[in-house]
Formats: sequence, structure tokens, C-alpha cells
Amino acid sequence: MNIAYIIIIVLSSLFVLWFLFYLFPVGLWFTAQLEGVSITLWELTLMNLRKIPVKLIVASLVNLKNVDLNIKTNQLEALFISGGSIGNVVKGMILAKEKNIPLGFEDACAIDRKGYSVIKVVEEKLKD
Repeated sequence: MNIAYIIIIVLSSLFVLWFLFYLFPVGLWFTAQLEGVSITLWELTLMNLRKIPVKLIVASLVNLKNVDLNIKTNQLEALFISGGSIGNVVKGMILAKEKNIPLGFEDACAIDRKGYSVIKVVEEKLKD
């Protein structure tokens, strides 16, 4: 076999592997499973195809699970699609949970939609 064919086959194989790992975020799925977050590889793949930041979603789900907040994947997806700030909402909800301030996900999203920082709103509640 010609050396050029071998190089083409190796490069093509590497490209296909890279594309598959890009399309199917196996590493993120594995991380989520280790952290106890219930999400399927298929869900991550579909999010990836819809240009939703899967790293941010998985990290947010892990952080929320660590403080016993039960927010579903589709809620975070909807927040992102509507133009909301996942980081702002998640950090604000975690702070509210730590400070025993009742704050539901929909309320945090409403605060975010109005253009306010959920964290600052929670901190203002602490001052009251």
C-alpha cells in the first residue's frame, strides 16, 4: 500500500473521531454521571446540535445538585433559548438557598428577564 493512502486513512480516521467526540459529548456525559446528574448522552447531543452550551448546562446542573436544588435540564435550556443568563440565575438561586431565602426558578428567571442581577436581588433581601 502506498504511504500516501496510509496518511489519508489515518488523517480521515482522526477527523472522524474528532467529529464524533464533538457531536457526542461523551466526556461531559461521563462527568455528569459521576456527579449524579441525570442526563442522557442523547440529550447532550441534541443540545449540542441546537447550539446550547452543554458545558455550562452540565456545570450548572452539578452545582444545583450539590445544594439540593432540583432544576431540570429543559428548564435551563429554555432559559438559555429565551436569552436569559444561566450563570446569573443559578448563582442567585444557590446564594438564596444558602441564606434560606425562598426563591423559585421561575421567580429567578423573571428577575433575570427584567435585566437585574439575581445575586444582587438576593443580597438586597439579606439587608432587609
